[in-house]
Amino acid sequence: MKNRLKFLAGILLIILNYPVGFIGVVLSGTVAVKTHNSVYYAYGAGLYGISWFMFGLGAFLSGPEGIRSFKQWISKTKSNLSKILKRD
Repeated sequence: MKNRLKFLAGILLIILNYPVGFIGVVLSGTVAVKTHNSVYYAYGAGLYGISWFMFGLGAFLSGPEGIRSFKQWISKTKSNLSKILKRD
């Protein structure tokens, strides 16, 4: 049970790192441009760094099996998106 919980926590961290990093950078960049306050660029960089930490911790917690599962999920998602986009 404990290993399963670590595995699931790792997978969750791996999946959540993408929105934290990319959305954080986009939002902080947008706020920086609109407010003319460059400190928000630093916030975006910080969020991007946190997202990499989340990915690393997730990879550590989920182990090799988690990374394999994540790669398979990404592959399936790419395949499904490609099928959807090729429809006429």
